[in-house]
Amino acid sequence: MWINQDAWFSLGHFDAGRRERDRLHSGGNEVDVFVIEGEAGVAGERLRRRDGLDITEAGEIELATPADCLLIAIEVPLQTRRRLPSGCVELEIAERKPGLLS
Repeated sequence: MWINQDAWFSLGHFDAGRRERDRLHSGGNEVDVFVIEGEAGVAGERLRRRDGLDITEAGEIELATPADCLLIAIEVPLQTRRRLPSGCVELEIAERKPGLLS
């Protein structure tokens, strides 16, 4: 699938007890990691099912899986992300709340 951007999508299924280290394609990239199922430690943060993490200014990512884990990582150049249309603002969610998708 062509998306007309320098981006890399990685889908991984990891067994419990794995430790991995992966280098980014370029030093100016950021990675969004989303745990689809299971649990993972990514860049020192504990992520559970449906949690996500945005990693910037890192040359590599460290991953540890205390439980079986299915995750997706999306790597894109950092400068392409923060351009918002006029009148839009970026929101950061500090805490995940239970809702329809929980």
